[in-house]
Amino acid sequence: MFFSVEALLLTKNLSVSTHKASFGEHFIKTGIFPKDMGKDLSTAMEKRQLGDYESIAVITTNEAEIVLTKGESFCAKIKDHIRCNADRNC
Repeated sequence: MFFSVEALLLTKNLSVSTHKASFGEHFIKTGIFPKDMGKDLSTAMEKRQLGDYESIAVITTNEAEIVLTKGESFCAKIKDHIRCNADRNC
């Protein structure tokens, strides 16, 4: 999800240093993508932070599966959007 947002931001020549904020400002608030995608990105980032930096954090198999499923859908929507805008025939 992180890298798909980075690719999306780069299509608009936007800074990738603050992925979540830039994605929200330029793609969620403008209605290009639904609000739930912003929430899904936030959740995935929180889980990633826990897994990477918290020594006692536990992410359950169910939580991981939910994030993975939402992540696959998230990335597919962004990929379709990038393709559509590149082809200009959507």
